[in-house]
Amino acid sequence: MNKDFYILLMAVSLLAVSCSAEIQILNGSFEEPTYANWGAWQQMNGWNYADATTWNGGYYGGGPRHPDWPTALQAIDGQQMIVIRSFNVWQNTGTQMIAGKTYTFSAYAASENSRAAGFKIAILTTDSSSTTAPLGIEKASAYFSPQVFSNGFAAEPYKVYYTATSADAGKYLQVLICSNPDKNDSIWVDAVGITDVYVPAQAGLLNGSFESPVYSQWTAWGQSDNWNYADNTTWGGGSYGCGPIYPAWPPALVAVDGQQLAAFRQYNLWQNTAIQIEENTTFTLKVHAVSENARSRAFVAGFYASPSPLPSAVLGEEIYSESITPQSWTLGFTAEPYTISYTAKAADAGKYLQVLLCSDPGINDYIIADGISLTYAPHLDGDFNNNHKVDGNDLKVLVSQWLECTDPLGVGCEKDASYEYISYAPASTNVTVDGVLTEWADASWIQMDKNFYETAPDMPSAMYACKWNPQSNVIYLAVKVVDNDKIFLSNEGSYNNWDQQDELNIYCEGTNDNSTGFSNVFNTAQQYAIGPNGSGGTWQLWGTGLWLSDFLPDPGLVTACVVNGNNLSYEAQVVPYDYYSGIVGVGDTVQTTLTDGKMIGFDVVAGSKRADGFGMLCANMMEGKWNDAGKFAKLVCVQNVPTDCGIWGYKDADINKDCYVDFVDFADLASNWLICSDPEGCY
Repeated sequence: MNKDFYILLMAVSLLAVSCSAEIQILNGSFEEPTYANWGAWQQMNGWNYADATTWNGGYYGGGPRHPDWPTALQAIDGQQMIVIRSFNVWQNTGTQMIAGKTYTFSAYAASENSRAAGFKIAILTTDSSSTTAPLGIEKASAYFSPQVFSNGFAAEPYKVYYTATSADAGKYLQVLICSNPDKNDSIWVDAVGITDVYVPAQAGLLNGSFESPVYSQWTAWGQSDNWNYADNTTWGGGSYGCGPIYPAWPPALVAVDGQQLAAFRQYNLWQNTAIQIEENTTFTLKVHAVSENARSRAFVAGFYASPSPLPSAVLGEEIYSESITPQSWTLGFTAEPYTISYTAKAADAGKYLQVLLCSDPGINDYIIADGISLTYAPHLDGDFNNNHKVDGNDLKVLVSQWLECTDPLGVGCEKDASYEYISYAPASTNVTVDGVLTEWADASWIQMDKNFYETAPDMPSAMYACKWNPQSNVIYLAVKVVDNDKIFLSNEGSYNNWDQQDELNIYCEGTNDNSTGFSNVFNTAQQYAIGPNGSGGTWQLWGTGLWLSDFLPDPGLVTACVVNGNNLSYEAQVVPYDYYSGIVGVGDTVQTTLTDGKMIGFDVVAGSKRADGFGMLCANMMEGKWNDAGKFAKLVCVQNVPTDCGIWGYKDADINKDCYVDFVDFADLASNWLICSDPEGCY
């Protein structure tokens, strides 16, 4: 065999693997066992049966079609099918669910009387791998009204979808077929299947002109296909409708496109577009809207992100929205639509885009909308300024960063500016807070080399490092300071002002929410001032000079300092909090749970008093830490300090993200030279 044949063989093998999305359902066509004739109470291999009534009034059967059945009713595949009345039929597939996967269960069905909601299919989970395991926990279900069996099976199967969560991972997937016992209708079923790949009929915004379904007149509570609806009041006071123009509306109000439009008061309308978001893709939503009273900011349009691609997925996480004041409906729609745009960030990538139309419940105005459209511009490699084209401006960026690198193991490489204030704390359970830094021989030290306040000529060197304890959820801090003019505070009671002694200021915010306004109560973030007392111990205060005394709940701060000539070695144990109520006296104190990958706000400032002044050193120049946690550096808890490419970020021009800006990136830029990706056109 030659090399080309091997390549072809491997490609075919990869294609076969990538296309294999079917989950094994045993006997989904009901062909086993083979029955000579239709028979009541004949069961099918692989399936479990249970009466769904409380009076044992159900029925089932299986086999080839009965001669008396309508001619149109033919098996979908093979020769056999089943029929159930008020019965549950289910199977444990033996497949363990994977978080994030979307499972689609389908079944063809027809009914004797086509009663509303007479047929149900469902996806369930169970902890048992047994094929005879009883029904588990229902995760998703849907009721249908199958067409009457005289017309045979419908052309398309009925489907239900479910996207597994982390709580479902590892559990066993079950599927259920049910004839609703409250409807007492006979249901014929065939060709049952399940897949773990959800393929939308079409990705993008659908029915933006609200033309489907067609209403003969304006219809209160009339819904539009592809849109989801939810009252956004707390008292259920919203309303909506759809259809052609209502005769009593102002004559200037005519549909933008087609004949129909949508109206809603205190309601959310949203659609899952099934577009999987990619970083730096720009989405543009255009909406024609008017309102009954033209109240300020009564209409909200926005982008949301959902982990699920399903059309019925609940409204996900807001990523961008704008409040709009539509003109009065007496003037009709404006010639140009209202437009909002959003460029996706890294945190959005992989999620599915949803669009929202909302009548603000706090403003209570009637919104009429039409002509909704969505366009999006995929990001082009080399488009560093995100204007949807690769041109000379992007080339300038690449030239300015030529041969720069962010590889933590590379010679001469540095952190990208966006990662400059992020450091890592490895896990450790053997730190003793005594000021003797023998446990810190392997530490990664962060240089505090910036004049944070005035200058500190008597403090030529300062650096710090951190570790975290996964058992006690505390941060360990070590600081080395060289101080050639030592002025110590003897105890907390001698404290007079923040600039009168040698000290450390420690800042911590467990939630990493960049909170503000905490400077007097330290509830959402904490600031401590500590220092050596000249007698082998330390003093410690809140950032305002308030004692960490017995009449307040202990925040858990433990400190030590060893003075050896001009060398000061600090050590501290700091407890991060989601909320600390000790000073304000409101709410419950909640200690932060530290985990691998957890990021918190954490910073250190060293202050030195000398005979002729006071100065402070820090690793950054983000001023205002005393009342703004957004000015804290960031600390990430890890098992071991990572050295992989990416932990120092990437330069803008590092297109292939290998931590080096070089000819590979130039080639990627050149491949898109002068290409435009903006659906509105480039100018």
